[in-house]
Amino acid sequence: MRPSGRKAFLAAVCALAVMAQAAWADDLYAPAYRGMTGSTTQEWDFVTAGVHDSQLNYYYYDAPDGTSGITNNPFANPQAWAFGPNATWQGGAWTGFTMLRFSIPNSQVPPAGTWKDLRLQVTFLDASPTPPDVYVYHGSTDFSPFSPTVYPLGGGRFQLVQDWQGEPNPMQEFVEISPLSSGFSVDQVVIDTLCAPEPATLAFTGIGLAGLTLRRRSKHGR
Repeated sequence: MRPSGRKAFLAAVCALAVMAQAAWADDLYAPAYRGMTGSTTQEWDFVTAGVHDSQLNYYYYDAPDGTSGITNNPFANPQAWAFGPNATWQGGAWTGFTMLRFSIPNSQVPPAGTWKDLRLQVTFLDASPTPPDVYVYHGSTDFSPFSPTVYPLGGGRFQLVQDWQGEPNPMQEFVEISPLSSGFSVDQVVIDTLCAPEPATLAFTGIGLAGLTLRRRSKHGR
């Protein structure tokens, strides 16, 4: 291989490695239910500033703009807004905003007796690992939060991972993220949801119970 071609090849390999590392680091904690029946996944990388509404003073995303190919919502387009007169988009990150709001659509007729599980991953930059204030709700019903965990990613980047649960299962949920420090910025948000218990889980549970019943019958029938 000629020296110039070798350099180009090595540069391409390094670029791919950096891209793979960045994508991997931003989706470290995908839930086990991702891809199952009744689940949704949506990713915002903020590769653009969205559409600006000067009258209402927000920026709007009519669909997720994730670049990892993990977005999957069979019901409708998830949407996002960046609020605040000082909200600034630069280099794929939002800073100076008062709130980021996300709308996650689900089935318009949620199955009876189900609840909603939601996992939130927020990759942020800040001088300290102080997570943002997060609120998950539908109408007057608030989701119950589980303890958040913040993981350091290096270079002043951190990832907040938190699970939430809502019951009864809503047709749509909203996620609101508000910064708690002036130097806070967000460069990725990933939201996974699951209608639980979903049909596949119930089917596997039923098979397991049936197997136990047959084993007991055969044991006692000896």
